[in-house]
Amino acid sequence: TIAGFEAMLWLRKGFGFSGGWTVNDQNDLVARLFGLTKVNKT
Repeated sequence: TIAGFEAMLWLRKGFGFSGGWTVNDQNDLVARLFGLTKVNKT
């Protein structure tokens, strides 16, 4: 969703693109976002 994408960008800004932000963290966040949307839709 657009809101999820914006949240992801906001979180990335929060990390300041530092080494703390990894692809695994991003994938986990995406999985959580999709999980939340699935729960909300049901």
